[in-house]
Amino acid sequence: MMADRRDAAVRTFPAIAAGVVAGVAALVLLGWMLDSEPLKAVIAGRATMKPNTAIAFVLAAVSLWLQRGSPAHPLERRVALGCATAVAAIGLVTLAEYWFAWDPGIDRWVFPKPPDAVTPFPGRMGINTATSFCLLGAGLLCLRAPVVRLRRTAEVCAAVVGVIALFALVGHLFGVQPLTPLTLGMTQMAVHTAALLLFLCAGLLAASQAAGRSACSGARDREARPHAVSCRPCSPFCWLSAGCDCGASRRGCSARNSGWRLSS
Repeated sequence: MMADRRDAAVRTFPAIAAGVVAGVAALVLLGWMLDSEPLKAVIAGRATMKPNTAIAFVLAAVSLWLQRGSPAHPLERRVALGCATAVAAIGLVTLAEYWFAWDPGIDRWVFPKPPDAVTPFPGRMGINTATSFCLLGAGLLCLRAPVVRLRRTAEVCAAVVGVIALFALVGHLFGVQPLTPLTLGMTQMAVHTAALLLFLCAGLLAASQAAGRSACSGARDREARPHAVSCRPCSPFCWLSAGCDCGASRRGCSARNSGWRLSS
């Protein structure tokens, strides 16, 4: 009973996490449209969630939602991978802006805004947030990979992002500002950004566990399938033949000897 409840929770939590993340990110975008500080910053005087951050959260939530359960339709799979790639691309471009002092203007494409008092770069997410999106994008790309090691990579990415977000959240809760940015002088991670990253990490880990269990159960079903069901007999007497190798080959039943042998 407890195992069934745990399995049900593992299957349903990714959908819950994706819904919460998408909903909060949509509210933040609404806050930028209405210029509402409580929606953008939650805590007055602290860092705001940037529009690019909210868009990346929506894309990540869509990708997680489409990969939450059993193997999705090929079209859904392509959409999920496309959203995950976009999430990683947003993080990589932002990191390139920091590393190379490059300003392509993507930080102000959606909502042009003058610099905040707590943000040296207008509209740009923090370097810790950008790093988190790079890892989340990679994790979402590997979530439904057929190779076990790639699925483990998704779990490692989620764990690293969880540590980054937890540091930022603790910094906000206890007022330790050096914990909110990855480096001093960079944009701080907003408190609701850290909370949503933790939600996404938990959802990604749960989806990875569900994918692993689904793969294991499918392998067990294939191994336990009776030979009589997995192949068609080459003769009505095949079931009585002691030398017949039913199920050993996908091409049908092949006798060890050249002819059919009836058991005595």
